[in-house]
Amino acid sequence: MIQDTTQPDRIEQAQLEDTSATGRKRPWRGQKMTSRAVAASMYRLWNEHPRKWAFLKKRADRMHRCSDYLVFGDVVNPETGEVVRKLQAAEFCRDRLCPMCQWRKSLVTFAQVSEIMDWVDAHHAGEFIPIFLTLTMKNVPSAELGSAITTILQSWSRMMNKAGNRKPWRVAAGWFRALEVTYNKDANTWHPHIHAVLLVPADYFTNPDKYIDHDAWVAEWRRALRADYDPSVDVRTVKGDRAHAVAEVSKYAVKPGDWLDSEDNAGTDGRVLLLATELKGRRLTAFGGVMKEARAALKQEDAETADLVHTGEDAEVRGDLLVALDRFEWQVGVTNYVRVKRDVLVEPPSE
Repeated sequence: MIQDTTQPDRIEQAQLEDTSATGRKRPWRGQKMTSRAVAASMYRLWNEHPRKWAFLKKRADRMHRCSDYLVFGDVVNPETGEVVRKLQAAEFCRDRLCPMCQWRKSLVTFAQVSEIMDWVDAHHAGEFIPIFLTLTMKNVPSAELGSAITTILQSWSRMMNKAGNRKPWRVAAGWFRALEVTYNKDANTWHPHIHAVLLVPADYFTNPDKYIDHDAWVAEWRRALRADYDPSVDVRTVKGDRAHAVAEVSKYAVKPGDWLDSEDNAGTDGRVLLLATELKGRRLTAFGGVMKEARAALKQEDAETADLVHTGEDAEVRGDLLVALDRFEWQVGVTNYVRVKRDVLVEPPSE
């Protein structure tokens, strides 16, 4: 039976504090504030041209309401008695420009890529090792961002497509790639680039027929990019903390950063409109080869439609015992989440 243990006088002062297993504070407040700022920009754009940009009004409405409430549960592991906090319910807008949703999607991607690599290790033990690539192109002005995104995605396909029969395609047994777009405020330019993980044969570094050194990678990417310059390429292997490298390829597609400026509404609105237009319909992430096979075997859902509540450390684990629920709501006056209700569902097991 649910027991309501809400104490209004104390609840009003209880602001959200949520940390990861490593003790790192989760950025709920910052993401919510930034999402509201992006929504405000969309509202301004819609007010300027109500008919022309009616679609932005709908997106702004959803984004403004995104994660207005968060319900966390105290979850007990019956075997160890450990109590952890896990997200149980929330309403996310899923917009590609929403910082809150992009953060949650990056957690989904991190969990999925990690799970895929574990699956490959289990089913192809000792066959492959991962290498991590960052492939770039020259910065471009706003007017050229759309064509630059098209170019970089097509270039990846040329380099990793069977029809091209290039050495990177022949060597890589599987891959995952993600597009990231950053903004340079000083130069007023955009920087599309690709983060990727490739699974290459275990003898990649010792077999000259398979190994691709840095200069060769630059040459391959230059050819695929059809550039008249040598693009910057970073290639590395990970021998220790693989999680850090997986996190790198699981980054958000776009982070507000410098393109969201509270002191420059006109500039912010122009950049929001640009991104809202140019990212529409883009395939921001993709899998190939054995990593795509693993994804199918694991029956993973696309991050664009996946559950954004039960992901990462908030994922449901069989045997977890939910003993209490805390509801937090966004309060404009304090610009933070405040606990408004606590329900004790069952008494936690005694030691």
